[in-house]
Amino acid sequence: MVTEITLWATVLLFTIHFGGHIFDKIAIIPNWNSGEIDDMQRNKAFFRKGQIRTFFGWMHLTCFLFSLVAMILLWGHESQAALYSKLAFGLNFASSIWSIVYFVPMNKYFEGQEYEAATLHRLVKRWTMANHLRFVLLLIALGLAIAAFEYYRVET
Repeated sequence: MVTEITLWATVLLFTIHFGGHIFDKIAIIPNWNSGEIDDMQRNKAFFRKGQIRTFFGWMHLTCFLFSLVAMILLWGHESQAALYSKLAFGLNFASSIWSIVYFVPMNKYFEGQEYEAATLHRLVKRWTMANHLRFVLLLIALGLAIAAFEYYRVET
């Protein structure tokens, strides 16, 4: 029962995380993805009291923890659910590390006070292109988490 609940919670958390990325792609990123200084400053002014990284920070952590626990609970099982759980955790882990190493330094630059136009434009282009890949990786991880949950239900 604990394993099934953990797998269900993992799917739920991945779904919320993916939904956040959909919202970000549709509603937030278009406000600054031109790479223009004025657009970036307007976006920063909008987020003067709250930051989108607050949501994504805890989502990365909770998805990581729940997918880790799900993988541990299924460890040693020779099943499709265990395989999919390991793959979901692996993608989530890779995405989290990639976000910390690749995206966070650019985000810190975006949060700065002074921009150099060419640098800002180049970094925004790199960030938005890489974000498409991160979006796909998260979608695949969500699919794997769903598969782990469904196979576990069938196998038990």
